Amino acid sequence: MPLLQLLDQCPPFVCYYAAQRNRDRRPSVPELVEASGMSQRTFLRVAHRTTWANVSVKHMSQFCVACGIDPLDAESALLWLAKRHAAGKLTEDFAHCRGQGESMIEKFNALASKAVLQKEQRRG
Repeated sequence: MPLLQLLDQCPPFVCYYAAQRNRDRRPSVPELVEASGMSQRTFLRVAHRTTWANVSVKHMSQFCVACGIDPLDAESALLWLAKRHAAGKLTEDFAHCRGQGESMIEKFNALASKAVLQKEQRRG
């Protein structure tokens, strides 16, 4: 599998929304920006992308460290987000994504469904 395809199993917008999974609360944008060392504008541009294509390795690394997500280990983040999505907690968040919300939900649904199916296949 090509590296970009592997990384895109956990694209930037998924990392951004999963940033709260191991924390008591959702970190604020300023907190994530500070942790990343990037400008707020750059951080938010990366956060709303549906692919890692054209994101520099430096920015990808800084972004992932700030979010606490390993894009090469997408399953745990996707399963956590799938539970939140099933509970109706993500739809409103995706609606505020500069016109990209619908495509994000479609991509997220495909990725999360794949992660859930793979987990079930390993169990069975």
